[in-house]
Amino acid sequence: MVAANIRLYRDEDFSQVVDIAVGLLRQVRSEAEGVIRWASKDKSAQIFVAEADSKVVGFLMLQWPGTGWNRVAEIGWIAVFPEYQRKGFGTGLIEKMEHYAREKGIRKVYVEPSVRNNTAIRFYVKNGYNYEATRRDWYKDGEDSAILGKHLQRDRLSIRLEDLPKLTFRRFEDRDEFGIIKIYPQFFEDCPQLRSEEGFIVAEMDGEIVGFFVVTSHIPYPWFDWDRDVKSWCEIVELHVYHKLWRRGIGTQLVLKALDYARSKGVETIYVMTGENNIRTRGLYEKCGFKEHERKIRYKQTIHSL
Repeated sequence: MVAANIRLYRDEDFSQVVDIAVGLLRQVRSEAEGVIRWASKDKSAQIFVAEADSKVVGFLMLQWPGTGWNRVAEIGWIAVFPEYQRKGFGTGLIEKMEHYAREKGIRKVYVEPSVRNNTAIRFYVKNGYNYEATRRDWYKDGEDSAILGKHLQRDRLSIRLEDLPKLTFRRFEDRDEFGIIKIYPQFFEDCPQLRSEEGFIVAEMDGEIVGFFVVTSHIPYPWFDWDRDVKSWCEIVELHVYHKLWRRGIGTQLVLKALDYARSKGVETIYVMTGENNIRTRGLYEKCGFKEHERKIRYKQTIHSL
């Protein structure tokens, strides 16, 4: 394990930090030099460096509005040399930055990677950042960005269940149909075969259905030619929360209840699928311990008449 030293930027780090910005972040050298000079002197920015083997191997730049009126900051740049990645340097930079930000009275930190930068998104989710929005056509190549944020006064990944809304769970009954339609109007048209599933579970709050999931169980190994060593498994095929109650912790409780249900069935593995650009849902599952396992490619061709 390489010993890491995470510290505040010093003037003698300038050339090494610029080299990282140019080499890893593909910044124009003159522009990188200007940004680093600004961030190292301005009262509305701070640079943190990761040091190992007597050199700078990564850095993080934090910036916030000059007045600090809303006590919100943004991670501008973060980069670590490939040979030092997955060794705790990135997380160390995040932790050092967050400690500094708390001391400065900053209440929230944002970061905005490309929606296609799955490695970065997983990294931020792992470190407690949650999806909040998508910004269209943000990067110069036309890619959208994913806006992720973290409240520093309360780590949302370590939230206690007693802090969440009080829900009760039970198996779906025919009398629940209206409550399901309120959440997913076409559910019984799109998924008529799921009505009788044992793993069709509804969540109630104050007597109203606020979410539901469907878990299907399977015995043979999953999906033909992969994971052949898995002997019993189940899949979350549907999971929905009433849209007016999003970001209240209901989705988290639904996922945790689905995991409990899977354990009660004695299966060894649970799967779930979602879209690549569905950052909010991906963040929810990764927050609850799911790891990306496989990707599928969907092809499309427009049929032109002759």
